[in-house]
Amino acid sequence: MLATTAVAASLGFLAVTRRRLVRLHTRLDIVTRRIEGASHIGGVQSVYGARVPSPSRSLPSLAAPATVHVAMCQLAVGVDKAANIAGARDAIFAAAASGAALVVLPEMWNCPYANDSFPSYAEEIGTVGGWGESDRVEEVSRDGEEKPPSSSASTTVKVKSSDSKKGGEDSAGGDGNVSVSGKGTATATAAVVASDWSGASSSALASQSSPSVAMLSEAARACGVVLVGGSIPERCLDSGNLYNTCCVFGRDGTMLARHRKTHLFDIDIPGEITFKESDTLSPGDALTVVDTAVGRIGIGICFDVRFPELAMACVNRGAKILVYPGAFNTVTGPLHWELLLRARAVDNQCFVLACSPARVPGATYQAWGHSTAVGPFAEVIATCGESPATVACQLDMKQVAVRRRNMPLEQQRRGDLYALHDIQP
Repeated sequence: MLATTAVAASLGFLAVTRRRLVRLHTRLDIVTRRIEGASHIGGVQSVYGARVPSPSRSLPSLAAPATVHVAMCQLAVGVDKAANIAGARDAIFAAAASGAALVVLPEMWNCPYANDSFPSYAEEIGTVGGWGESDRVEEVSRDGEEKPPSSSASTTVKVKSSDSKKGGEDSAGGDGNVSVSGKGTATATAAVVASDWSGASSSALASQSSPSVAMLSEAARACGVVLVGGSIPERCLDSGNLYNTCCVFGRDGTMLARHRKTHLFDIDIPGEITFKESDTLSPGDALTVVDTAVGRIGIGICFDVRFPELAMACVNRGAKILVYPGAFNTVTGPLHWELLLRARAVDNQCFVLACSPARVPGATYQAWGHSTAVGPFAEVIATCGESPATVACQLDMKQVAVRRRNMPLEQQRRGDLYALHDIQP
């Protein structure tokens, strides 16, 4: 009887041991396959998951604030370029006065969204690293006083976000040029030295090759904000080609990056909408990821958001915030705008910001509006309707790491079966 019991116990122990060995062997096999599958994908060496090359986000992140205060300015755009520039400038200053550290403008904010407008409103932009202090456009009143900005007609909308507060060591709010006191009360103390764009005539603007870019650089410098300057039509000085271009400016007014829209808006939905940007514009030939005072940002423009590969490549390069100035229309906007923004956010477990022009009654192109901020769990943080507004919110950057830790998609990708190949890392 004792012998039988001992044998049974031994068999049970052996069975348990075998199951443990099988599980261990399975785990080792998975690790081996990952290493072997990632060693050569498409003839290109890789060392991590399903990304070629290995993700920059697996490396120590750059120093960035824990909280980023954002303002997206949904602007009404008309045919008067001077008025468009003045309105954008007012919105930037108002956003900075409310404590924003990152300000975003919409697609084609200085002109109507139309192929016949792009050539006549186009500007020469220059090279990355330009503008800043040496390129400031200044105007002082006759009595020697610096001119203040005019008041903004936009409203401020805060949805699902806490009240703005002055940034501390771990937050990116306005810098020392902007003080915020009390609940919802802001006082701008930034020195205003830019031109009074609202008083500029069309002939005066025509005499400058880049009035919109000059204003963006000066506004970023005067307000001390990181400015994603929406997009404007750009005329390339070398080739003469026209591009739909977004410029990113640092707090000193220096142009940090220039993104030319990669995927042009060419669609034909019979009976609803037909538009071909390629009739006048050329596509960009590079992706854009830029380091700023508020962290590493990936840039796309409108139609770019429909291509998940672009977003994945930007995040692969370390971007934790994807910004899309965009002008969806009233045909595709209701069905696709929020859907695509949330998809890009949940795909990459990052923040997505999309800033649209406001809808203008009677305009040939009817923008959808609804500028929106989305978090890394696909939650809508802040949004608005179709009217002019400023969408303000705070990004808790720690949530990116939290969501990626809770759902480790990067470690679960099958590098032995598929891969994202970043052509220009």
